[in-house]
Amino acid sequence: MNIAPARPGTRDIATDNDVGVIVRSFYRAAIPDELLGPVFERFGVDWSRHIPKLVRYWEHVLLRRPGSGVNTISAHGDVQRIAPFGAAHIDRWVELWDDTVDALYAGPVAEQAKTRARQVGRALRSRLPRGIEGATT
Repeated sequence: MNIAPARPGTRDIATDNDVGVIVRSFYRAAIPDELLGPVFERFGVDWSRHIPKLVRYWEHVLLRRPGSGVNTISAHGDVQRIAPFGAAHIDRWVELWDDTVDALYAGPVAEQAKTRARQVGRALRSRLPRGIEGATT
C-alpha cells in the first residue's frame, strides 16, 4: 500500500506510485501553461498514451525498473518539426519539473529526478535548430 507523505516534500521518491504522482502533477501544470501548452496543442499529444510512457520512462530512470531507456532527444524530433520549441520552452519545462518534484518529495531520488531533467534540457537545448534558440512561440 502506497501512502502519500503527511506533508509535501517530507519523504523521497520510492515507489512506482510516487513516480506516477510526479508525472501526472507535472503535466497538470504544464498542459495549461501559457508557454508550454500551445506546443502540446500544436503537436496534438494523445495524453492517454503519452502519460503512461512518461511514467515508465521515469520509473526506469529513478527506480531502475526493467525496460529500455528512451532516447529523449530523438523522441522530441517530431515535436520540433511539427510544433517547434525553443530554449525558453525547455527552461520552463525544467522549472515546472523542479517545482513539482520539490513540492512533493525530498531526498536523493528527488534530486536525481531534477538532475536528470536538467540533463535532458541541456541536451535538447544543444540540438535546437539555428534561429530558435530563444524562441518563445
